[in-house]
Amino acid sequence: MMETEHPFYPLGLSLPHYVPSTLSSMELVFAFAAGTLVIFAGTWILVNITNKEMATSEKVLCLWFALCTNLVPGLSLELVDHLY
Repeated sequence: MMETEHPFYPLGLSLPHYVPSTLSSMELVFAFAAGTLVIFAGTWILVNITNKEMATSEKVLCLWFALCTNLVPGLSLELVDHLY
């Protein structure tokens, strides 16, 4: 069985199930930015509908909270998907 070279150290380590990414770094960054934009837009709209008098600084805190509460489970599910 032929093994694919991997970018991890030690370089001579045998990783028989390693599959290189098919996406470039820029494609990954753009996908993350697009997902973040969707989360921010939805949160901003929801916050403005529910409380129009909220200070901008509080709205920004809501954006941060929404990003964190979506990012952590998303990364955890991705990890679980690849492990099992």
